Amino acid sequence: MMEKKRLALITTVVAASAVLELLPLKLFFPLLPYLTFDIGEVPIFFLTLYDGITDGAIASIALTVLLFFFGTFVPIGPLLKGAAVISAIIGAWAGIKIKRSPYLSFILSTLLRIIAMTAFNYVLIEYFVPGFLTFLPKYVSFMSPMVAVLVLTALFNILQNIISFIPAYAAWMRFRTS
Repeated sequence: MMEKKRLALITTVVAASAVLELLPLKLFFPLLPYLTFDIGEVPIFFLTLYDGITDGAIASIALTVLLFFFGTFVPIGPLLKGAAVISAIIGAWAGIKIKRSPYLSFILSTLLRIIAMTAFNYVLIEYFVPGFLTFLPKYVSFMSPMVAVLVLTALFNILQNIISFIPAYAAWMRFRTS
């Protein structure tokens, strides 16, 4: 059984992430407006750096479950959000464990997030919503629609990881030195 302090910490982080996800602080990614930037991942990144991958993964899964009730584009939106967060925190945690390097941590986090989300988006579009590609804006007509979506989604994930990782890492470093 999980100790009370650890459970309280995870619950607090999930609550903070859920509130941040639900606040109208989202910015649309202008190149693919169905993608939105948010700060809801920051507490989960912090928890992962502070307490480890197990607690970060538990918080990610709990947030994903909550998004099934309060999120958008259910069930696809929450599942993709969960996959993005879990893949990113695995990379962040690995970089810290391997070398204690914020650069390696950020790079691994971003690479794992891009790989995971490229795979999930490819499968989703190819096998579940193939008509989706007809809604792409005209400015991506110089490449195949699938490649355009995957490249633009990768760019979105790089930017979202900057938004999520940097504040969490800065807070973790500040917390460690105080």
